[in-house]
Amino acid sequence: MKKIKFRKPLLVFFVAMAMLLAGWFFYLASGNSKCDYIFLNQALECSERPVISKAGYIQFKTKLSSEIANLKAEGKVDNVAVFFRDLENGPTFGINEKENFIPASLLKVPVMLTYFKLAEDDPALLQKELIYSSASKALENEQTIASEKILEINKPYAIDELIFRMAAYSDNRSYDLLSEYLKILSLDADLLSQTYTKLGMIDPGEDIALANLSVKTYASIFRLLFNASYLSNELSEKALKYLSYADYAGGLRGGVPKNIPIARKFGERWFSDGRKQLHDCGIIYFPGNPYLLCVMSRGKNFEDLSGVISQISQAVWEEIKSR
Repeated sequence: MKKIKFRKPLLVFFVAMAMLLAGWFFYLASGNSKCDYIFLNQALECSERPVISKAGYIQFKTKLSSEIANLKAEGKVDNVAVFFRDLENGPTFGINEKENFIPASLLKVPVMLTYFKLAEDDPALLQKELIYSSASKALENEQTIASEKILEINKPYAIDELIFRMAAYSDNRSYDLLSEYLKILSLDADLLSQTYTKLGMIDPGEDIALANLSVKTYASIFRLLFNASYLSNELSEKALKYLSYADYAGGLRGGVPKNIPIARKFGERWFSDGRKQLHDCGIIYFPGNPYLLCVMSRGKNFEDLSGVISQISQAVWEEIKSR
């Protein structure tokens, strides 16, 4: 029987492969790898326990639904929708999460995303200056919950600063100026409409007072930002940073300690018959375990609605803290 002869290069290849495999299995067995599991997401820190319990929220949802029912009975709110998501691989829950509301100033976030998306290809766009030079629909429809930091007429502002003011101060003048300039940037395509489509939202058109949006649909925008899955890492970070400067003291902020950052956007809408809507959505940065909370409400009094949202925010905070 003839002996099988290996050519030297082939023999070297097999020896090298054997050493590589042996080294890999030794590496895993020694516990020096980041994660001892092979088939799980390697981004997981397998050696660390979650900051909070990841058990379901069925009992808490029932309790919160009962509290909301009591608030309705007291006349503080007519209707409420809630959506919650644990952003560290945890569960979600919703209450009336598919019911539609008028988003109002919540739609300022898609305008910001449209500009930041354009800035990925043209960073210089954010430094271009625009001037608010005349009265607009923003002045005809004054905000009930308004910041003192509004644009000065006939003063030039960089687009980046306008975006910040629109996000942090919910400034209607900045919103109007940025919305109008989008039409100039592209005469052949509706850039904002394209953003709505990409976000899975229905384009409200010119009259945002007629727009309808569910709390669950809107909350998805913040998840896209948190995971940097729509914008680049740098611009996703910038968007959330701008939203963290929101100077509205009510809503979600009223239920969370002041030292805890929140990247959020609120929206308000009032009608001639006395009906009002108030919403607040954002990411609460609980230490080591941020979570997403979005609350939309209808009622007769903005102060009551703000208090309802704060109460819901506090209840969720205490639930997370207890875990």
